[in-house]
Amino acid sequence: MIDPKLLRGDLSDLQQQLATRGYALDIDFWQTVESERKSLQIKTEELQSSRNAGAKQVGALKKSGEDASELLAEMHNVSGEIKTAEDELRTLQERINKAAMQIPNIPAADVPVGTSEDDNVEVRKWGTPRTFDFEIQDHTYIGETLGMLDFEAATKLTGSRFNVLKGQLAQMHRA
Repeated sequence: MIDPKLLRGDLSDLQQQLATRGYALDIDFWQTVESERKSLQIKTEELQSSRNAGAKQVGALKKSGEDASELLAEMHNVSGEIKTAEDELRTLQERINKAAMQIPNIPAADVPVGTSEDDNVEVRKWGTPRTFDFEIQDHTYIGETLGMLDFEAATKLTGSRFNVLKGQLAQMHRA
């Protein structure tokens, strides 16, 4: 997930960086939810501060022997408002997190801009690629041909993307 500090900072710079990956950042959405989040957070903190000050006053009133029932009722109402504000803030934060999860990572500055692997730049080559006088086979094809991998049985047992090892391959895996 992208760093929330970046979404609270310079959105135009972030938008330009993400554009190199082909992602269009909706600046208006992020500015709107950030202002909502800030106002809700400030409201919640002010209510909590009010509750704390009221608790001190209740303690002082009880210590001096005065009636604090009116102040207690007021603090009860403030506690309800705090709970409502915290719930709203939590809901908004979940919405922000869900939207942030959809944003791709920012590419490093030295990454070439492109839309396919053809746009990549070869930095260096080490050794020479091997050539074979036969068609290269995938490990799954070889495993099934030799009777050491059984994908059909695995699909029946656990679902897709699993395999069943058989024979010497199973022994080697356990070793």
